[in-house]
Amino acid sequence: MKYNAKLPKEGINTPKENFLFSFFKLIISLVLSIIVFYIIITIIINTTMNYLPNSYEKKLVNFIRKNLSKKEYKQNKYLQNIVDKMQKCSNIPYKVKIYTEDKDMINAFALPSGEILVTSALLAKMRNENELAFIVGHELGHLKHRDNFKDFTKSLIFSSVSLFLGDEYRQILSSALNITKSRYSQSQELAADKFGVDDVACAYGGVNGVNQFFQNMKKKDSWRYILADHPDFKKRIEEMKRHIIANKYNTKNTLLPIKN
Repeated sequence: MKYNAKLPKEGINTPKENFLFSFFKLIISLVLSIIVFYIIITIIINTTMNYLPNSYEKKLVNFIRKNLSKKEYKQNKYLQNIVDKMQKCSNIPYKVKIYTEDKDMINAFALPSGEILVTSALLAKMRNENELAFIVGHELGHLKHRDNFKDFTKSLIFSSVSLFLGDEYRQILSSALNITKSRYSQSQELAADKFGVDDVACAYGGVNGVNQFFQNMKKKDSWRYILADHPDFKKRIEEMKRHIIANKYNTKNTLLPIKN
């Protein structure tokens, strides 16, 4: 048989798809995989934490509390009285403590050690005790829902995963997680808001003043909250109003003055 040499077809070494299109398709697939992985891990951790015995949680809180430095924190008897009053309604299995910190940033947050930290800047914005009680109730909601333990566990898992990735993939993982975490954190915040409303209604006999802080902090540029950990103030106010109406809470109870 005689061999007839032939030239290869044109474009045989050229990919059928555009390189940039293939690259973006790969990135999108990777991001979607990370988001799905995050959701699966979140479901597993939430389910596990929801069944965590109160006795184990109490031991865990006490362990973290012993190893937490409080050199910059100050105790406040008045705030502690509010916490004690609110905690009677929250059914948290350990004593919650509250501290203040001298900072210009308006903030309050719950620590994994079962403690609440409030900045001096936030306290300066408070106009009555009812408004302050809601802030406390919101943070008690995070403790009640074990949000800190859930977030800490997820951070530990994803930090371990990132150790096995290259720098470029680590950056993609971080960006995808930030997008997904921001939406999940917003749902946590809304749940804590409703818990705070319930706690104030129980401890104060009504919910007058619970949304004053958000009313004061409300901004027009709510678009910046799309990728933020917290929902915009307008949405939070609307959700709280619906929750108050649904539960038929008293909205005309007396507003108590702040005690110095």
